[in-house]
Amino acid sequence: MSGVRHASLWKGLLRVEQGVLERMEYDSETDTLIFDVRLDRRAGVRCGRCRSPAVGYDQGRARPRCWRGLDVVSTRVLLRARVPRVRCPEHGVTAAAVPWARHGSRFTRAFEDTLAWLATRAAKTTIAALMRTSWRSVGQAVTRVVAELDAAGAEGDRLVGLSRIGIDEVSYRRGHKYLTVVVDHDTGRLVFAGDGRTKKTLGEFFNALGEKGCANLELVSCDGADWIAELVGLRAPQARLCLDPFHVIATAQRALDKIRTGAAREARRRGNQAASRALYRARFALWKNPDDHTDAQAAKLAWVAAEHDKVHKAWQLKEHLRAVFAAGGAEGLALLDTWYRLAETSGLPAFTDYARRLRRFRNDIANTLHAGLANARVEGTNTVIRLLTRVAFGFHSPEPLIALAKLRVGGYHLALPR
Repeated sequence: MSGVRHASLWKGLLRVEQGVLERMEYDSETDTLIFDVRLDRRAGVRCGRCRSPAVGYDQGRARPRCWRGLDVVSTRVLLRARVPRVRCPEHGVTAAAVPWARHGSRFTRAFEDTLAWLATRAAKTTIAALMRTSWRSVGQAVTRVVAELDAAGAEGDRLVGLSRIGIDEVSYRRGHKYLTVVVDHDTGRLVFAGDGRTKKTLGEFFNALGEKGCANLELVSCDGADWIAELVGLRAPQARLCLDPFHVIATAQRALDKIRTGAAREARRRGNQAASRALYRARFALWKNPDDHTDAQAAKLAWVAAEHDKVHKAWQLKEHLRAVFAAGGAEGLALLDTWYRLAETSGLPAFTDYARRLRRFRNDIANTLHAGLANARVEGTNTVIRLLTRVAFGFHSPEPLIALAKLRVGGYHLALPR
């Protein structure tokens, strides 16, 4: 094979078609192939940050830079080159762009794209061992890949045509570390994720959406958090809020638990240990959908109905609330108004207090009943984010997790390098 064809083959394998391959050497001590490359002067120079045409400034630092490439079988590959500096109208003096790597990276594009593809399918520690790099480098590579996709317009495409969205928060680390997530109900894609659960974080989504995009929003599902409702009312006042049924019923279930455990403590105080234990053990029977009860659970529920009127009344109120959302529409709204009346006159403090608090969300629940919108898609996305966090054994900062979540459930299409 001629030297020219040999160089062309390596250029193709290393993805440096726009560079000039000058020399190759093998370091036997580290089992590394080192390729000296340089920029093709005919291609001109561009800013490494924005890739806009720029003017040359100097030849850069005397010591060449190195980039880790994909291994050849089991042999490491390094690209080595001197990178000139350019003067960019926007970013000033900075390193010139190189076609084989992203700005600020120590890896080639092909290497980072492979890391990002693997990161959506395996644990970071597994990837780090396979690719012989650090787990922190995996997260940084994923962040750079997604940032480039966003800069190319992927994020803008996800925000076009939004009309029905769900907003929620998910914990990713101890110490009250949360992400705010926004999901498109029509596509199921994650369209935004930001650090924190504050108006400022959610405001970043509305800023990216723009005035026209905010005006197109019709329905917004959420858990009733004030900071979400207030900002939606300010930025998209025409959008109708839909209160998530899961959170409504879950709060009713906690009220039921409060009454059940109170009855169990009272039975124990009176010396009826058997009744106290039976009430504690009836928890799942009271939680579960009656249609799915086992014979043993049905028997426990019948015992509660016969022996503990307050607990059974609390269970009926919880089931009545489930029936509200099962019916939906005008029928569900009529059932809701009946539930308010029954809960407020039940004589059960946990439910009278809950009914009083839930009344201010009547319009939001009515929107849910008529639109049939819930936060199920958002909760599914939150489950994926929790899984990504667990598989990665946690994240020290939110940026790699956000980037990984976008790759996994954000509608990005990242293929392995060929």
